[in-house]
Amino acid sequence: MLPGQVEFVPPRPNPGRENVRLEFSLPHDARVLLEVFDVAGRIVRSFAEAPFVAGRHVLVWDHRDNGGLAVPSGVYFVRFQVPGVVQNRKTILIR
Repeated sequence: MLPGQVEFVPPRPNPGRENVRLEFSLPHDARVLLEVFDVAGRIVRSFAEAPFVAGRHVLVWDHRDNGGLAVPSGVYFVRFQVPGVVQNRKTILIR
């Protein structure tokens, strides 16, 4: 069954040491942009800038940046965008 609206679930675990699950649901096919930023607003990791089919999706952040390097402990922000919707969530990494 398809969701009735776009939903971006808060990252889990939060706070955590483990990989972070980034879950979202789409009621229809849509182009998704999903990125992780540090507290200075710099892009740490880009996950998606691509079309996704309707339904539920899970991506996993392994606490690495776009270059494959482990990021330090701290607060990070995950931005989820589809046409007409922008949602931001905070996640805390503890090493």
